[in-house]
Amino acid sequence: MLARKTGAPIMVFHVGVDRGRTFEKTWDHFLLPMPFARAVILFAPPIFVPKDASVELMDAKHAEMQKELERVRDVAEAWFTQSDEERERHRAEFQKINFPVITRRGVRRVLRGSQFFCRRERR
Repeated sequence: MLARKTGAPIMVFHVGVDRGRTFEKTWDHFLLPMPFARAVILFAPPIFVPKDASVELMDAKHAEMQKELERVRDVAEAWFTQSDEERERHRAEFQKINFPVITRRGVRRVLRGSQFFCRRERR
């Protein structure tokens, strides 16, 4: 609803860590990374909702958002258990994404995924 009114895209992301503690009794299952834990942040492609979106389109965008959220969560949480080949495949996939830079005047420029993507984790 907010994306439709403002014209700003929905940005879906997830943070995965190699070591951390999840607080199961909180509403959001807060994850506290352990000291010196490695982290990866993955973003799905932006989801744009037109200002004149119908109820059916809003439902479709909601389903798309949920699907992308589950996809980036699965990849981010499995990141540190994947082989180097799987990580490279996912890097190539996520580096193709264009990220809009939003200001009060609207979309100003677009960053390529390679400009936005985190540097490689240390070994």
